This record gives sequence, structure tokens and C-alpha cells, in this order.
Amino acid sequence: MDALSYKKQYRTVGFTIFVISALLLLLRIAGYGLSIALIDKVDADAMELITDVAFTLPCQILVLFVFPFLMYKFYLKKSASELMAFSGYRKIDWKICLLSFALGIFVLGLSWYFSIIWQAFLMLLGYDPSGSSYMPPKFDILYFLTTVILTSVLPAICEEFTNRGGFITTMRGSYDELKTVIIIAVAFGLFHQNATQLLYTALMGGLLAFLVLRTGSVFPAVIVHFTNNFLSLCLDNVDAYISTAFTDYITSSFTVLSAFATLCFAFAFVIVFAIVKLTKRNKDNYYVRYNASVTASGFKPTLRDNAFYFGAVVMTVASTIVTFGFGL
Repeated sequence: MDALSYKKQYRTVGFTIFVISALLLLLRIAGYGLSIALIDKVDADAMELITDVAFTLPCQILVLFVFPFLMYKFYLKKSASELMAFSGYRKIDWKICLLSFALGIFVLGLSWYFSIIWQAFLMLLGYDPSGSSYMPPKFDILYFLTTVILTSVLPAICEEFTNRGGFITTMRGSYDELKTVIIIAVAFGLFHQNATQLLYTALMGGLLAFLVLRTGSVFPAVIVHFTNNFLSLCLDNVDAYISTAFTDYITSSFTVLSAFATLCFAFAFVIVFAIVKLTKRNKDNYYVRYNASVTASGFKPTLRDNAFYFGAVVMTVASTIVTFGFGL
């Protein structure tokens, strides 16, 4: 492609990210309004399920998958194969898949650690959490499977399509690997528009971006994302219906928690090193070739090209600050 084509692509992805940020904010507001409207009209169990479905399904399927898919497919006029390549859907070694599952386990431990530390820091700044997520009085398999789909399956597919799909490809086309990882990390943290999730999601976003860029495929990120969310859900159910002994022990002191996090980091580091070593066998990395192609075209993003990206940052920063102020 020539420089004009890359400019169109760069601006289109920026516009897509901006619209997604705005739609997510509107859906959050609508979801909050719905929960207020349902008070005293339905029981807590039904209200939780209704609001989850009402927010998550359109958020994940329509906003994070269908909308960017249509933008890439029709506005950028990409064929099916071009769209798949642009979004990072390329085959990888089955060994990398297995390692990604294992990595997801230890990423959960690190996410848990940073989440606890970050929330404690926010509380020192005056953050006052408004409550905790709802759990049915007794374990319900249908409720559990529904939450698996809503919180594990859909985010792993749809959020990765948006955050580590065409977005990361576009960023890597114009920036080096380190800058791209930082951009994707910050974007993924702000993408959640929630003060308590900001730190650990940013760190996770950076790790997933690194995996995608090194393996040349979005699948490792999808697997790690799913494993992290699914095991987190399982742990919540263990705490609610079986025993909180494990959670209580890990969080019993800062020393135990730090030792647990150090162990998780050590295993995660070894696994990431193994994944990188496996991918060195394949020197034909899509993202490296894409960057070379953009560089050869002479395209360099200007302030005007970045206008929608800046707009998305301002919007998500503002909404994240609001969640801090209201303890959401």
C-alpha cells in the first residue's frame, strides 16, 4: 500500500477506537440506569443477571466485535483473508497454545496481587468502594455457565479482536515494538474505564501485546485472557460456596502475598521465555513485515492523524476518574 492508504487505515482505526470508547461509556451509563429502574421491581438474582446480559452482550458482541469488523471489512475494503491477517488470526505451534494456558494461570496470580495493591493505594487516596459483585445464595450451574460466557469466553474473543487485533497491527506499523507495547498497555487499562481495574489490566495488556507481537498471532492473547478470567470466576465460586481458606491464607499478610506474587512472576517469566524461544524458529513475523511496509511507504502519523486516539484517551481518562470519585 502507499502512504495515503496507510493514512486512511490509521485514521479509520483511530475513529473505530474512539467510537468504541464512547459506546462503552454510554452502555455503562445505560446499565447503571437500568439497575436503578429495576430496584424494587425484581429480586437481586434476576436484576444482576438482567443488567449483566443487557450490558455485556451488546458491549462484547456488537461494540467490540461487529462494529470494528464492519469498519475493517467494508470501509477499508479488506477481503476475508486480509481482515484475518490484519486482526492477527494466524496459526501457531500447539506447544505455544499449551504454554499460553499455563501462563494464564500465573497471570491470574499476578493480576490478583496488583489488584489488591492498587485498590489499597486508591483507598489511601480516598477511594470508597460502593460494593461487591453479586453471587447467588447457592451454586447454580446455569448461572455459572452464563457468567463463563459473559466474563470469560466473550471477552477473550471480542476484547482481543479490538485491542490486540487491527489496533495493535496499526500501532506496530508506525511504531517500534516497545512503543507499541506501551500504547496497547495504556489503552487496555483505560479501555475498562474503571479505576480499580486500571493497573492490572494495563500490565496484562502490555504482556498480551508482547506475546502477540513476538508470536505473530493473537491466539496466545486469547488463550491467556480466557484462562485468567475463567480461573478468576472459579476462584470466586470456591470462595462463595466451598471455602475461603486459600484466599484468606494468601492475603493473610503482605509477606505471604508478595511471596505468592514472586512465585507467579518466576513461573510466568519462564513460560514467556519458552514461548519467545519457540517463535524464533519462525523468522517470518507478520508485524515486522508490516512495519517495514509502512516505513517504506513514507507514512508517519501526524497530530491530525492521532486526533481520534487522543479523543479516546481523554474520554476514558475522564470516565475512569469518575469511577474513582463515586467508588464504582
